[in-house]
Amino acid sequence: MIVLGYNGFTRGAELFGRLYGATGIDRNLLVGHDAAAALVIDGEVVAAVEEERLSRVKKTADFPEQAIRWCLDSAGVGLDEVDMVAFPWRFSPTVAEQMIAQICGADLSVAAKFDSLRRTGELYTDMLSREAVHGDFVRRTGHELDPNKLALVPHHLAHLMCGAYLAGGATPRSW
Repeated sequence: MIVLGYNGFTRGAELFGRLYGATGIDRNLLVGHDAAAALVIDGEVVAAVEEERLSRVKKTADFPEQAIRWCLDSAGVGLDEVDMVAFPWRFSPTVAEQMIAQICGADLSVAAKFDSLRRTGELYTDMLSREAVHGDFVRRTGHELDPNKLALVPHHLAHLMCGAYLAGGATPRSW
């Protein structure tokens, strides 16, 4: 089985700049920082690289187009051979409900609550939703990915599994 994992968003820095006033490198630090790609073949990591190593943009949050290409080229694999694409941002209904409840319960004016809900909704719809992630992948790679081959993984679980793998406590096969 061939699994391509990646992190990064085409519009991440732009959205965070516009919606939350983040500037400079801070636009990359909110979601999707350290854009990267990794390729796992039959349970073994065969290639991995951060986008900044290839683009020379420190802490980039951009879609890791060059990193994906580098991983595939290094392994001699084409996108059409990839069995699954894993992306480390899946918002469960519970997480979404908690975010909404936190905004609604905040000590803010009604107008400020609606503004925060609007910004959060736009961020989700335009960047974090399954449809947005899939569309971003298709636009940036030119590959018509079968939506069933896209696995959205809870972000902190992705961190946990990476840490466990690097510490020798887990292998991609056990995921």
